[in-house]
Amino acid sequence: MVDLEGYVALHTNRYSVPVDWIGRRVEVRETRDKIEIQRDARNLVTHTRIAEAEHQRIMLAQHWPPRGQGIGRPDPHPEEKAILEAAPEMAGYVAAMKQRGRKAPIWDRLSVHYTPKHGSWLDQAEIELSLYSRQCLGTRRIPDLATLKRETKAWNRKANRKRTKINWRFTRKHARKVFKYKSPGRRG
Repeated sequence: MVDLEGYVALHTNRYSVPVDWIGRRVEVRETRDKIEIQRDARNLVTHTRIAEAEHQRIMLAQHWPPRGQGIGRPDPHPEEKAILEAAPEMAGYVAAMKQRGRKAPIWDRLSVHYTPKHGSWLDQAEIELSLYSRQCLGTRRIPDLATLKRETKAWNRKANRKRTKINWRFTRKHARKVFKYKSPGRRG
């Protein structure tokens, strides 16, 4: 996602994109000699890869805001609007985060996912997170992000090798009984 300053982070570097991409999701591809950032089929930005550059901001001249103007940030941020529509009770939290400034933008911490009202995949996701929590994390404290990523990858590889499946016990017949649905009548 493009941050509030008009950059996309890749590894330790930040690459500029047009100002009107702020708050938008983009796709980043890297090769040995270039970095491509694509918003959609017609919008593509290409940066030359700088060898061994770390913690650099790479900005193309055409991405500079017009002289005398700062970066025009959309107000409200698209994610802010979606969050407040979905959970109005978070308005106070959103306002507090906005007051903290650019150092800790809420939009880098939160991600809005639109889910169907009745989705059995949500049960699967909850089961997966529960398994991850119990099997991978357990009761121990992970000291840093690198260790967490390493432990997660190892757990994921092991789970994929086992090809563990979810054993659904709540059948259609049981659901009809619990929710007092009548069986569909036979036609004919």
